[in-house]
Amino acid sequence: MGSRLAHAVRLFFGRETPEQKLARTGVAIFRNFFDLQLVQRIERRFEANLRRLGDVFPDYLTNASQNVFSLALPFCEPSDPTLAARMAAVTQRGIIDERMSEAEKQRMRDEVGDRLVQYFSFLAPPRGVNLNRDCFARFELARSGSPYDIYALHQDAAPALTLDPCAWTAWIALSACGVDAPSLQYVDQRFSNLLVSHDDHLFIPPADVAQLDLHFTRPALNPGDLVLFTSYTLHGTWVTREMTKPRYSLDIRLSPL
Repeated sequence: MGSRLAHAVRLFFGRETPEQKLARTGVAIFRNFFDLQLVQRIERRFEANLRRLGDVFPDYLTNASQNVFSLALPFCEPSDPTLAARMAAVTQRGIIDERMSEAEKQRMRDEVGDRLVQYFSFLAPPRGVNLNRDCFARFELARSGSPYDIYALHQDAAPALTLDPCAWTAWIALSACGVDAPSLQYVDQRFSNLLVSHDDHLFIPPADVAQLDLHFTRPALNPGDLVLFTSYTLHGTWVTREMTKPRYSLDIRLSPL
């Protein structure tokens, strides 16, 4: 079925396309956006990089005090070189470590960046979008016995994060998440400003979020699924006591040219 005909059929039956939902709410899920073989190949390379951490990685898993262990490997040079240290110091989310070779990082950018830039060129006409410097491969693991419904909620446009407020985030699942492994949670509506003052904090305190009386979407995602959202979308990690498996994902940001 041609793309125009499929689009007409969806409109006729009242089914909103991801592109339409993105325009309406600023956030949408694009199912099976990346080929499963590609996703599995990236996940295997990511796991190999984690093993290079040697004794440091299991030490963080067993001894760190935070409810959710998080580690991110950048495959672009971060726009703010202090962000990694500030995240670790303020949130105790684990460590961000530079372990990938330049060849590996370039391969990651080529494999995922080209498709993202080409497909989502409609976000910023007429010139399109480009891969932002703030791109990470992320590993997260919940700690047993520590349910944490509201975790690390934030808007990427917060001044403390020093990210591009005009950027979009492409959040890509490398493994199944939302049932046995932590997932993403977000408010499924468009915002054009910061909901609360972040001040110097990276994340919004749960008490402040509760006062906003917002409804969160907490999707189950399969490898290759992509969630795209704006810099003002309120989002964070979704984890429960039952989520005992690790989550592998990519955080990629697209900025207008």
